[in-house]
Amino acid sequence: MAQQASKRSVDETDVQIGLKLTALRNLNGMSQNKLGSLLDVTFQQVQKYESGKNRVSASTLMKICKIFKVSPNYFSDEMSEEEEAVLDFLTQKELAALARGCSGLSKNQIHALIQFLKGLKS
Repeated sequence: MAQQASKRSVDETDVQIGLKLTALRNLNGMSQNKLGSLLDVTFQQVQKYESGKNRVSASTLMKICKIFKVSPNYFSDEMSEEEEAVLDFLTQKELAALARGCSGLSKNQIHALIQFLKGLKS
């Protein structure tokens, strides 16, 4: 009788690495296709990395760190609740684009933008 291949369950660490990868990619305005090209993998593989379905190998992780100019510690550090909230924000493509757009604003401009956005909710 042939042994049935066991399905690997998604590990929380792999999911966390995937979320951080998604946030980095979005914050840099990079598509999954472009990142896949830089890593010499398909965009489907990038999707699997980002969802935590596939683990990122050490060599691929080092390439990712080089591409985005981050330390490997970025992927291994524990996250506070606030950091998780920011990460959730940055995994949304449109919100990451908003964050990129705000990067050069002064504190006064950011405050004015926040007030403007609050006014839209009313």
